[in-house]
Amino acid sequence: MRGLVPRSLKITVETTALTGETVTTEYARGLARLIHHEIDHLLSGAAALARSV
Repeated sequence: MRGLVPRSLKITVETTALTGETVTTEYARGLARLIHHEIDHLLSGAAALARSV
């Protein structure tokens, strides 16, 4: 399956470290699009299908 998926050029991601500490990271431009793409894989294929143009 192929399709255009709109993605933000800047995202903020909150994760939890092994210590339990919350870590917030901001990504911009190409890296933001890449991270967003990988998060879609983790959440489910349905999320990507719903946003396809």
